[in-house]
Amino acid sequence: MVALNLCLKIGSIVFVYLNNLKPLSLLIFNCMQKLLLVIILSATCFYKSSAQDDKPAEDSIVQRKEHHSYFKARLGYLSNNVYNGRKDSLIVPYLTPTVEYFHTSGLFAKISASYLASSYAQRIDLYELETGYQFELNDSFSGSISISKPFYNSTSVSVQSETKGMLSTGFSWNIVNAVSLNVAASYIFTTGLADKSFTTGLSHEFVFGKNKEWSIEPAATVNFSTRNYYEQYTKNRRLKTGKIKNSKDSTVTNTGNQRVVVTTTITTLNANKLSMMDSELSLSLYFDTGKWSLFATPIFAIPINAATYVTTATTDKTLLNGTTTHNTRSVNSTEKIGSTFYIEAGVSYRF
Repeated sequence: MVALNLCLKIGSIVFVYLNNLKPLSLLIFNCMQKLLLVIILSATCFYKSSAQDDKPAEDSIVQRKEHHSYFKARLGYLSNNVYNGRKDSLIVPYLTPTVEYFHTSGLFAKISASYLASSYAQRIDLYELETGYQFELNDSFSGSISISKPFYNSTSVSVQSETKGMLSTGFSWNIVNAVSLNVAASYIFTTGLADKSFTTGLSHEFVFGKNKEWSIEPAATVNFSTRNYYEQYTKNRRLKTGKIKNSKDSTVTNTGNQRVVVTTTITTLNANKLSMMDSELSLSLYFDTGKWSLFATPIFAIPINAATYVTTATTDKTLLNGTTTHNTRSVNSTEKIGSTFYIEAGVSYRF
């Protein structure tokens, strides 16, 4: 109650300040105020229900039939690498074997290698290590925290290839057995500035079959993120394909009486601004026998908020007498985005 009163007081102070702003700001603030109240009340109710629940926490955020540590070997196929609704002009399909270890305490570790199974290149495009902790406070609320480290091939054209590590946390709250609220946040290290991302969505699992071995889970998800990773990907895309030899596309021309150097750089406007990137609809299908399991998840991603690129061309002309003229010209362009359908499927074995 102390936290609730404090939040309401802070909200009242902010409301007085915003009362003099434009109607649109007030509308946004009112919506945020209502959302904050719902979250606070929900968290309060959840705290009370968890305190009264003496059921011991299980060793994973998914329901289990067993309560012991185990390994899992998984082989997955991704038809195209799509992230925040963004993709490369080339299709990036991955075949990924993964070995995972889950301890009864909730600790886990994973190692994987993604093989690029494309028509233009066949190679190991990504190695990834991940470790973390996952928990269940009761039958309705679960969460996790993890840290991962990817190792991309230097010529990878994956839109995520400029990421160097990620710290993530998230939770899933099953509301009165009707719908699950899923929320996650990540801090992403890149070759440039770090990124922040936030994901929220709703899902519901339907279980059926004689032994409840089948399940289907429709979900709707919205992704928010800064796009420093994408700015770095855009800058280095031509470098990876060999179209340029360095991140600054420079050309030098020598004529009889002058030397001309043209340098082209590309930057992304507001790359450090948190924006809604895309919404996604998915339909996951699972078949689980306890040891063996099969899964398939078709996903339809709808990107929004296309990035604006600024291409700056700087021309330096140097005459034989040493005189230099400097000219700069900038042109804005908009990222080309479009809806994408892709699928992830695979098989796993627990031992």
